[in-house]
Amino acid sequence: MSLKEMLINLSQEAKGNIYNAVHFHFAVLLRMFLLIADLYLDDSVPVFDGPPDSALSFHRDFVSRNRPALFRGAVAHWEAVRRWGSDEYLRERAGGAVTTVTATPDGYADAIHKDEDGQEARGKI
Repeated sequence: MSLKEMLINLSQEAKGNIYNAVHFHFAVLLRMFLLIADLYLDDSVPVFDGPPDSALSFHRDFVSRNRPALFRGAVAHWEAVRRWGSDEYLRERAGGAVTTVTATPDGYADAIHKDEDGQEARGKI
């Protein structure tokens, strides 16, 4: 039975009787709780060795459900992992390039903090 059908049935039963009206509201809240409970995360995050079976299964099981997962070694074969694992490679590629870094003490890049003087906390590396 759909939520709409359930609401119609319960509202018809509730007419003229306070007990049924209370029951109706409780049943609606319970049904909504059960539907919403599916949106919340479990207490643990699943861990897998290697990449997901397919992009489709990854999207279906994790992305569309907004659920986290840890895939250990999933990108170990990427060339970037090998190259970027060495400070030498970065020195060779970036050399003396100067990069501006904005401090976000809480870890939110969209919430830049200002220092005592009202200036954005920035630095160059």
